[in-house]
Amino acid sequence: GVQPQVPRGNPVFQEFCRMNLPTFEGQYEPTEASEWLFRMENVLEDLECTPAEKVTFATRFFRGAASNWW
Repeated sequence: GVQPQVPRGNPVFQEFCRMNLPTFEGQYEPTEASEWLFRMENVLEDLECTPAEKVTFATRFFRGAASNWW
């Protein structure tokens, strides 16, 4: 799918990237998926991201099957 572009100079995105979050590859293990989602939600809330930023930022960390699905 087409993902909205985030300006490289976006300070919220820069801070988000500094969090060193794991990527998500679409694992079938529910515990791993839940842990990734929980961690991602916490960081996005802490940074006070808008709903659009949450989608854009989180999907930048999709890899493999998750990226293909998106």
